[in-house]
Amino acid sequence: MDRDQQIAAYERQFERAGLPLLIENYSASEDVFNRAFPILAIVFVGEILGSFSLRWPLWANVLVVIGSVLLATAVIALLNRRRGHDALAIPSHLGNWELAAFVLVPVLPQIVTDFHGLDWLTTLLSNLGVLLAVLLLFGFRMVSIVIWAARQIRDELASALALMVKALPLLVLFAVVLFLTTEVWQTFAEMRDESLTAVAVVISVVVLLFIGGQIPREVKDIEASVADRATTPAPPLRLVQRVNVGLVLMTTYVLQILLVTAAIFGFFVLFGMVAIGPSTMDAWIQTTGHELYSATIFGAPVRLTWELVRVALAI
Repeated sequence: MDRDQQIAAYERQFERAGLPLLIENYSASEDVFNRAFPILAIVFVGEILGSFSLRWPLWANVLVVIGSVLLATAVIALLNRRRGHDALAIPSHLGNWELAAFVLVPVLPQIVTDFHGLDWLTTLLSNLGVLLAVLLLFGFRMVSIVIWAARQIRDELASALALMVKALPLLVLFAVVLFLTTEVWQTFAEMRDESLTAVAVVISVVVLLFIGGQIPREVKDIEASVADRATTPAPPLRLVQRVNVGLVLMTTYVLQILLVTAAIFGFFVLFGMVAIGPSTMDAWIQTTGHELYSATIFGAPVRLTWELVRVALAI
């Protein structure tokens, strides 16, 4: 292959591995947000046409929608003229000004129609969330990262299982002690779904912060290792490239955690179906539980209850 073909082959490998930011001259405005223009346009138009208040009369809402459309058209025209394009042309470059307009323009009519409410804040945060999702999906190729990380875990499953065999017994032994305590069942079996979700979010945030604190050092180690093996001086990674590499590492660790979590969850569901009978559960939480499944295996009754699922998930 000639040089251009080799470069194109390397770039395809970067994209498949979820590392598009290692491609030279990769631009967020041209390679990320431009690709997501149809999605951003649909969200933008929907918010502009939806800028009305149910508390207002029909004629007032019509005026608000017309004013919103005129405002959006004027902003688009100004941005196009600023780049030397026709006033009503479809934007060909989504830079900082265009993204700021996407976030702020739909908010302004909602401030007028719901001045004392917080609907405008919801729209503002939703638009920022859409841009973040676009950045992850189109910019960092989050789907490619997950696929690559899953393949890595699959290819290294034997070594991962060996590590789990060494690490899990102590962890499971500690968790079994918790699993067989009245307080854990009283806490999680009847906890409200919202509270259980909040607990899961708090634990997840702590885990992500713990992993995130290790990622910068690992990225530096990878960069130093590559530089040591390179036959020519390797340019240092830019900040966004380090973020891209760190996101791949974090995704790999999160998938490993989910794999171990699923294994422990399955173990405690099976263990609880055999070990926790109706009388034991009734003594702990004053109910025999909401039964989801029951059977008799080798003469032993087994029961799956919603409370057991919740406690196993909590553990």
